[in-house]
Amino acid sequence: MAKEWLRKGHVFIGRVTIGGGWMRAPILLQQNLDLHIFLPGSYSIGRDEHRPEFIEGQIGDWNIKIIDGATSVSYNHSSFNSLNKLVLIAIDKEAKNFFPPDHQEKIWSEITFSPKTVLFEKIDLPFNIPDEWGLTFHPPKNNRILFHFFKNNRNPRGLSNFFTTADSSVYFSNTEQWTLDALRKRLKLLTSSLSFFAGAPVTYELLVGRFKREILYVQVKNISNPNAYLCPSKYNGRIEIKESYLSTFPFRFVRRIEELFNDHDHEKVVTILSYFRMLYMALYDEAKIAFSFQVMESLAKYKKMKFKRSTTFDEYIGKALDAIKIEEAFDIDPADVKQIARKYRNEVFHGNFFETMTGIENVINTLPEGYKRDLPILLQAIAAMIGVNFILGIDFNQMIALKRDTY
Repeated sequence: MAKEWLRKGHVFIGRVTIGGGWMRAPILLQQNLDLHIFLPGSYSIGRDEHRPEFIEGQIGDWNIKIIDGATSVSYNHSSFNSLNKLVLIAIDKEAKNFFPPDHQEKIWSEITFSPKTVLFEKIDLPFNIPDEWGLTFHPPKNNRILFHFFKNNRNPRGLSNFFTTADSSVYFSNTEQWTLDALRKRLKLLTSSLSFFAGAPVTYELLVGRFKREILYVQVKNISNPNAYLCPSKYNGRIEIKESYLSTFPFRFVRRIEELFNDHDHEKVVTILSYFRMLYMALYDEAKIAFSFQVMESLAKYKKMKFKRSTTFDEYIGKALDAIKIEEAFDIDPADVKQIARKYRNEVFHGNFFETMTGIENVINTLPEGYKRDLPILLQAIAAMIGVNFILGIDFNQMIALKRDTY
């Protein structure tokens, strides 16, 4: 069942781009954010020129914009007198001058548009650059995990009575002076980078911009099934920042996102982060280990390091092992870790059947019980720690690895 974001439905006269031009149209905005657009004439499903592209209008104190397309579009045809009564009232009161009298004799199309993203922008903004941005992540466990990285109060903030939901967003200061457009361009990089600390793919449901606590923007990502982002495996490894370094994390993180966005290797970073998403979504232990090898190999290429026969990258594996060591007296050769991961990579991605694993099993049997039991999570954590260091510039001595229950 679709979530109801608004306290009630609204009818307004908006503008729609369809067939390459702007058209005035009465629009019914439902509580679940579906829009019913009413246009004189016959519009048909399957024709690109009949698909709405941009929709905007005004309701009360809010400008409303739909700019990211739809998850679904459907069409229905009827006579003017058969239109929704609320729409007929709106046409009678506000839009009778928009449509010549003969339009009432025509067939009308009702286009039901389920938007991907809806932006509510306060009319007469006092300032167009918020002093803080808030993101509500999902599933909710991601939101709870990420709260303390930004020193947020867990009590939800109030939203306008226009909305039904409380604002449980994780807020950070807008030290980089990002406009709405600037933040939207950086959102993929920002949310993907936070996956290191959630130990799971991170995406957002609600974006809120505030200036002196007054709401300027509310952007809803209209996701029909947030549970699709739950990880299939029960446990993952995630990275935690030590308490003594948490106070500086928000400023350093936001500044680093800006640096990465402006770097000429920006797309390479986004690609590597997409690999980490696949790693966190891996179901089977063998796949987790294999993907960990692939991700480490990509990180080495990103830093222009040789990977297979180089001790340079092994040093970073060693630093990660030191940061997550579970037994003080135990010492493991980083080359053995890489050898284990490579063997699993070869078996998984080369279509083998784990029939010649004796040598690797002998190495694994020398590991402490905790390492053997959580070997896939250990490899995930090593890859993630190196990723946090290479991509976000955070020292190994500021990190610890934790085992996350993903359910």
